[in-house]
Parts: sequence; C-alpha cells; structure tokens
Amino acid sequence: MWTWNKHKSAALLLFSGMVLFYIAIQCLYGVFTQPYFWDELGVYSLASMHLYENGLSLLPSSVPDVLSRGHPLLCSFYFGLAFKLFGCLPLTAHIAAALLNMTGFYFAYRILLKYTLPINAAIGALTLFVQPLFLSQSVLILPEMPLMVMTLGAVLAYLEDRPVLLCLSLVAALQIKESALILPLAFLITDLLHKRKFSLSFTAYAFLLPVLSFLLFIAVQKYQRGYFFYPLHTELSSFDWYFIRERRDSFLQFFVHEQNRLYILAGFIILLTAVIYRYRQYTRMWLSDRLLIIPMVLLGGLCFTVLNFYLSRYTVYFVVFFYLAVLLIILYCFKGRQWLQISAMGLLMAVGIANWNNGKIYTDVDFSYSQHIKSKQLCVSELNKSTYTGKTIGMNFPFVAVYWSKLYNGFNVSNQYKTTIMHDSFPAMDYLVFTHPGNINDTGKYMRSFALEKEFRVGYAYSRIYKRIEVKDTSMPHTGLTNH
Repeated sequence: MWTWNKHKSAALLLFSGMVLFYIAIQCLYGVFTQPYFWDELGVYSLASMHLYENGLSLLPSSVPDVLSRGHPLLCSFYFGLAFKLFGCLPLTAHIAAALLNMTGFYFAYRILLKYTLPINAAIGALTLFVQPLFLSQSVLILPEMPLMVMTLGAVLAYLEDRPVLLCLSLVAALQIKESALILPLAFLITDLLHKRKFSLSFTAYAFLLPVLSFLLFIAVQKYQRGYFFYPLHTELSSFDWYFIRERRDSFLQFFVHEQNRLYILAGFIILLTAVIYRYRQYTRMWLSDRLLIIPMVLLGGLCFTVLNFYLSRYTVYFVVFFYLAVLLIILYCFKGRQWLQISAMGLLMAVGIANWNNGKIYTDVDFSYSQHIKSKQLCVSELNKSTYTGKTIGMNFPFVAVYWSKLYNGFNVSNQYKTTIMHDSFPAMDYLVFTHPGNINDTGKYMRSFALEKEFRVGYAYSRIYKRIEVKDTSMPHTGLTNH
C-alpha cells in the first residue's frame, strides 16, 4: 500500500505541475487562445481542418498534397478528430496538443522511475517538460511534438520489454513523420548489442512491422499521388558535403549555443567523465538495462537531421533524450543524496524557465512566437475597420496565410476588403502589408508609390500598413512647340 501511495503521489505531483505550468504560459503568452501561425497556420491546421470538413482518413488522397506535404496523416487525423469532438477552434487544437504532450512526459516519468524514487522521477519529468524547446512546441498543430511522444513511448516499451507496445509506438511514429525511419534501425542495433544475438521475434516487432506499415503508406501514396515522397522535400535533401556541413553547423549553433545549453552540455560532460572514471559498473548498466537506446536515438536523429532540410524544431524528438541522459547522470552521480539530486534538477528547471522567451528574434522553439502572432492580430484588427471597406490590400507570406481559412484560424478576419498577392496586381492595390518576421525586406520596391500609414509593434515583431500615394509628374510640361 505504501509503494502504491508513493507512485500515486508522484504522478499527481507531475500532472499538477504540468497543469500549473500550462496556466503560467497562458497567463504570460496567451498560447491556448492564440491564433495559428506560420507553418501551423499555412499547412498543418489547414490539413486538420480539411479532414474535419471532408471526413477523417489516413489515406494520402484524403488531403491535398499542398497541405499534407506528402507526410503521413496520423497527426492531422488526431487534430481533425479533436475538431469533430470539441469544435474547430484554435483552443481545441492547443488543448489537444497539450494533452498529448502531457502523455509523453508521463512516459518520461515512467522511464526515470526505473532508476530512481517516484518523487525524483516526477521532478525529473517536470524538468524536461519546462524546457523551452518542448514546452513551446507542445501547444501547436505541428508533427514534431507528437513524434516525440511516440518516440518516448517506444523507448519506455523497450525498457519494459513490451514488444507489442513497442511495435504500436513505432508504427504510430512512422505514420506521423518520415523522421521516425531512424527508430526501427536504432532499436534493432541496440537489441543486437544488448543480447549479442539475433532475435526474429524482436526484429519483427521493432523493425519489420513498423517499416512495412510505412512502406504500405508510400505505396498507396505512389498509387494515389504519383510519387513516393513529396517532390519539394526530396529536392531539399542532399548528400553533398557542403550542405551536410551547413546543416551540422546550424544544429550545433542551436544545440550548443542557444537556450544556455552550453552550460548544460559542459556539466553533462564533466559528470559523464567522472562516472566513466569512477563507476565502471554504470557504463555496463547502460548495456544490461538497454539504455544504449538513448545514445542510439540521438545519433540516428542527428544523422537524419544533417542529411535533410533543417529546422530547429525538427530536433525535438531526439534532443529530449539528451536531457533524459543528463537527468540519469545526475541521479546516478548523486545517488543517496536526494537533496543534491533535487537541487541539480531544480537548477536545470530554472535554466529552462529563464529561456522561455528570448524576446529578440523570431523562433518557434521558444515563446517568442507569441509576439509575432500578437503583432499580426493588431494589424488584422486595424484592417477590419471601415476605413478599408472596398479596398484592395496587398500582402505576402506569412500574413497572407491569415486569409486562407478565415473561419477557423482565430484571427476574426473581415470580408469587407479584397486581398491579393503583391506581385500579381501591383497597380490595383490600395494598401500593402509588410511584417517582421516576414516580407519586410520587400518594402523598398514600393516606396515610390506607397507611404507608411500604421505600425503595430510587439517586442521585436511588427506589422506595417502602407497606403498608396499620388505620384506627381515632375517632367517638363508640353508646350506644343517643336524644334527643327
């Protein structure tokens, strides 16, 4: 009874903590009630809305490829189902995303629970939860967080020796995004190193069935769409050393130098060196307890990242295991000294919270995106005024994406004016909209015919409305005389 109560209390602490942190970021940034933005606004929310309006399906042809981008549709299916059940609103999507994310960090708690006390495992899972990379992504309609949740579920199933759940988690991961292709191979290699022998049963669950499920998807996609992988994505992949180095450097810049991870990485290396030098049995434990899967997923994710188009959010599903490794090292190094364990995790948690919002540049791996959204909201509110009735407003991405799904995206757009892409019909436009981040660098092209009317600035982000002006003809008047 005592053991049950300890687990129950720790789980209650974990879920209570996650709810409180979600309340905090809602109060600070309004993330649950905010409209969609950027890729979420222009692609993934639209794919989910399409399934909501036209019927839930996992078949590639059920969503136009400009919205699916050739990705498997389990992520869009999940949010489309949430819309069916609770209404097609940004609030629905953000809560559905948060609930899925909480499930993922419960998996992290269960992983840590294998190696420490329940209270330490709960605090450790909360420490992961508040890191800006994970928390900022956890309320968005994007596939990276769901992929992270399924990857954590797969690792937990593997550590608990539950092959059926491992198989289901891997199948789900592969039906979310192609990045998961590294996972079956990572589990297969890890198990071969762990058992020192080939297991047909494990290979079927961890490799063959998940891979076959993905092959089935791309075979259907080839039949329905005419391609295995979305052409735009295959064009962005490159094995050229120049591009590999460029993506590697981008990853290292983000992973090492942003969000104070340099200090976390330095502390991890120091503790790891001490462990390897003083506690040889700990390194053997990583093999005997199958923990080799953690560095294997990290290595596989990094290899996939440098060979494909890179964005920082693409690293979510494997960088979480770096933080998990940091926690495991802390728990082992300070074993028997719970106050040191909790203090170290508290410090790591404080570093995460301190980096929730860089407040300087746009990114979607911390909460700086909330300033970008608020700036666009102010601009939309201005355009809804009667001043702009019957006018033609020129705009480009990302602002134009606000008008691709006016009913459901949270911006409350008015239908009293016409919108157009700037370069399509320049002479007919009465106003232009420029945004930072966005198309602000194009402003100079139009300054002879337009003047700044309004600016809406929120922190680093701003939106500007320019109004057409009359250009006076400064050439010499025609006199009617001619020279001979």
